[in-house]
Amino acid sequence: MRPVKTEVLLSQSPAELWKRLARPEFCLTLSHALRACRGGASVKLHGAGSPPAFAAGARVAVLDARGGRESFSWDIRTCEPPYRLELAVRKEKGFFDAGEFICSLELLEAPAKGTRVQAEVFAVMFRAPLELLSLLVPVRWLYARAVRKAVKQASRS
Repeated sequence: MRPVKTEVLLSQSPAELWKRLARPEFCLTLSHALRACRGGASVKLHGAGSPPAFAAGARVAVLDARGGRESFSWDIRTCEPPYRLELAVRKEKGFFDAGEFICSLELLEAPAKGTRVQAEVFAVMFRAPLELLSLLVPVRWLYARAVRKAVKQASRS
């Protein structure tokens, strides 16, 4: 699938918005927007330091509501405060959700006070029938919509 590009214009400054995006809870918000997990799930940050830092190389585990087992985890690939964040999740198991999803966010100062968030989403389905189906169904539009929704929701939290 080709990358999907979308953007959101918000009233906060990049530094203010960064405080809301560069934290484990945003990974959960993004997971909910993508319908990758059900309500009631929680997150746990794994990385260097005590407590672990939200930084490149760290991992955010999404825990299910029943038993707190790890469902999947987001890898923080790039974290350049307050302008660039890249998250990736890869699932090997399951027929419908096996694949890789990468979300890159770039925060730019808007001409009028605020922030323009440019998002690039890349998704690959590991099952050939689903990858072909994604060409027919407006999956790219749905992913772009989900990322916009997650960013807006995080900006209000």
